[in-house]
Amino acid sequence: MNTIFAVLLVFVGCCSNVVFLELLVREFPGCGNIVTFAQFAFIALEGFIFETNFGRKKPAIPMSNYVIMVTMFFTVSVINNYALNFNIAMPLHMIFRSGSLIANMILGIIILKKRYSMSKYLSIAMVSLGIFICTIMSARQVNTGAEGSEEQDVYAFLHWLLGIAMLTFALLMSARMGIFQETLYVCIRGVFILTTECASLTVTLVVTLRKFISLIISILYFKNPFTAWHWVGTAVVFLGTLIYTEVWTSVRMALRGKEELKEKKAE
Repeated sequence: MNTIFAVLLVFVGCCSNVVFLELLVREFPGCGNIVTFAQFAFIALEGFIFETNFGRKKPAIPMSNYVIMVTMFFTVSVINNYALNFNIAMPLHMIFRSGSLIANMILGIIILKKRYSMSKYLSIAMVSLGIFICTIMSARQVNTGAEGSEEQDVYAFLHWLLGIAMLTFALLMSARMGIFQETLYVCIRGVFILTTECASLTVTLVVTLRKFISLIISILYFKNPFTAWHWVGTAVVFLGTLIYTEVWTSVRMALRGKEELKEKKAE
């Protein structure tokens, strides 16, 4: 029952988060920072009341570590939201942030000296290719969509490049602090519950599927431009993510286990 509740929280909380954020950004383009502040204030208040019992419960982690993590998380959230002011469409925003696997692997290799299997490298290459395709097609839309002089076109493109740079920085910082984040309290709570109830593979699949549904909502409901090449890039990103989580191997093992169980019963 807790698992079903957690999955519902992830889908309802995170999808509604994306929808309402896009509604707010379309109506008030500069509202990203106040939204970030409001969500952090709410989560801090909830944690102060229910987790620390109004400050009476001593934290298990030193406060200095909390300050560092909160500062990094706040910076990532502000930059991600502020990037929407730089000609970054919401679908590209979601696809780009799905590249957290890339950042995690790169920093894992550099900092932790980790080594991965060939399937992991293949999946990361696919995710990178998918994001590259979507980014290039979005860049072409920026160029063709801007009406005015050549200088205005160049300015719009440079404005967009700055947004891409902000997303890249936020992606790397997010990977550095080890958080694959969603920004709404309900979403975060759902992921936490799901983590305690299910295996990490299941959590990854649920979060990935939730992102795909959010992307579909953004494209269909808000009429965001999305070409066939965008769909190709999106498919490659999610396929690479599924390969990284070794879904196919797990499915084969599960099916093999069922067959062996049937054979034992038949004997």
